[in-house]
Amino acid sequence: MNPHIPPRLSPTLLTRSLLGRLAQVTCGKGPWRLESFDRCSRLRHNSSQLITQHSGTDCVAHHWLGTGREAAGRWPKSAYHMRQAAVITNSGVVYCPTRRSAITETIQCWNVPSWTHSALRTPNFPKAKNSDDPIAVIATLSGEGFYHFLLESLPRLSFLRQAGIPSGVKIVANGKSGSFAEAWLHDAGVEPSIILWADDLFHLHAPDVYFTSYLMRDRGPDAWTIQTLRSMFPTPAPSSATQEKWLWISRADSSKRQPLWEKQFLREFPKFECVHLSSCSPAEQRLLFRSACRIAGPHGAGFSNLVFCSAGARVLEIFPLDLHMPLYQRLAHASGLFHSELVADFDSTSLSSALIYSICHWLDSSVPATK
Repeated sequence: MNPHIPPRLSPTLLTRSLLGRLAQVTCGKGPWRLESFDRCSRLRHNSSQLITQHSGTDCVAHHWLGTGREAAGRWPKSAYHMRQAAVITNSGVVYCPTRRSAITETIQCWNVPSWTHSALRTPNFPKAKNSDDPIAVIATLSGEGFYHFLLESLPRLSFLRQAGIPSGVKIVANGKSGSFAEAWLHDAGVEPSIILWADDLFHLHAPDVYFTSYLMRDRGPDAWTIQTLRSMFPTPAPSSATQEKWLWISRADSSKRQPLWEKQFLREFPKFECVHLSSCSPAEQRLLFRSACRIAGPHGAGFSNLVFCSAGARVLEIFPLDLHMPLYQRLAHASGLFHSELVADFDSTSLSSALIYSICHWLDSSVPATK
């Protein structure tokens, strides 16, 4: 949890968390409390170490999700090594089995205090399996989704590599065999044979555990994140002749946020190329976005690929009536892109004249409203 966000803790969750932690202390085997890495390291007599730090780059000013508080500045990043440690749950929580303390830098919850995390209050959690190999943890909260996997898990992999993790280390990641995560990790030079897929009941003890702090502040990437991903996946700049694509990021292959007027939109604006990213390889996705000067579509994880766009590309994100999240606005700004947004009725079978006018205005405007 980000300490700047007021927690939303209901009486029910408070009661369940306290009772669960009490049961965890007396009956469970996993962690029941939080400790900073520094404190845990000192009390373990230096059996762990901070292996590298990065001061971070300036974050784009934005508002905390769920509040009106504006934030900007630097977000420090750290990589750690801990001997005889364990990892629990698919959010990659690292803990000390001896002290039964979860490392504060690895635990996070959305909009509730970190001490309410299920790893701290589930006494019947499956017993840890043992690994003879060292492991590197890139699994993260919500990392089964593309946005968090691309912008949090993969930068962790790069950061740990820069920190000098040994060869032969196993990689703990969100996802499953055959998923998009495996394809992206393959492009990042990770063979499937060394991946350990973390699910909800993941629990593993290892002789050496390498991990990082959370590298992204309140789900908002900074310049370091953008530079890291572009270095991991270099995509050649297209020629001026090919850098004129207009992309419509379709969600017709998804179960959520499918505008019923999509076909009419494509008839009204035929210059847009309709793209279904689920049928594209990671390399094809990167090339598509690198070659586009305009990208539009309903709010969805496909916009995570904005990180690979050429500077100055223009983005139109369309939200349904009941949803608004500034994730991709922040990403666009950090990537040097122009971002605009509209709100529309996705259940309407036809485009409204107001929506058509707004899209035409976006296409014709020579000076985008935000960057």
